[in-house]
Amino acid sequence: MTRKSNAAASLCKWTLAVCSYNKVYKYVKPLEDSAKEAKNTADTKLEELKVVQEKVAAIVAKVNELKDQLAGAEAKKRMVEEKAEALNNKLDLANRLVGGLADENKRWKANVKSLSADSVTMIGNALVSAAFVSYIGPFSASFRGTLWRDQWLLDIVAKKIPFTEGVDPLFVLSTVSDQAGWKTEGLPDDRVSLENASIINSCSRYPLIIDPQLQGQSWIKGKEGSAMVIIQLS
Repeated sequence: MTRKSNAAASLCKWTLAVCSYNKVYKYVKPLEDSAKEAKNTADTKLEELKVVQEKVAAIVAKVNELKDQLAGAEAKKRMVEEKAEALNNKLDLANRLVGGLADENKRWKANVKSLSADSVTMIGNALVSAAFVSYIGPFSASFRGTLWRDQWLLDIVAKKIPFTEGVDPLFVLSTVSDQAGWKTEGLPDDRVSLENASIINSCSRYPLIIDPQLQGQSWIKGKEGSAMVIIQLS
């Protein structure tokens, strides 16, 4: 009786165990199947993702290559544009130079004509100016005009010596800029003072200056400055 009771108890336990396993198996099996299916799906998707990533990597590499090509093309474009700008600047300078030379050509032609004429008339101009420097200094303004206009020029005409019509010894011996410089040095702006200054600057010997108002002395001091040496008879 005891042995039968033990066997029955064992059978009962086994039956309960089988029922529990069956119950658990029915619950777990679908989960395992779902997990396995999900894993297979995940593996498939991972393979697909790997393929897509490889394609994306290839596309990114191509894009980077195209970017490099674009950067190179843009750099080349900038270089060409800079070179074109430099050439345009050179062309502009060349055009300006050609235009300037065209104007200079006119001036040179005019100068050639003027110098050709001067090469002939300089004889009489130099003669009148040399006489002006040598002899005109001691005389007054009115007598100076009478002397070189009414006597020397008429004598030059009589002797058929070529000279410039309307020649003025003052402007043969000095320029307008020379005269302006003398004025800034303290020289009065009257005609006689300018003539005297042109004589002083053109003569090769020391001239005698009659200067009661000390205007000439002031001008010479302003002109020579510290280089001037004053010697007195006393």
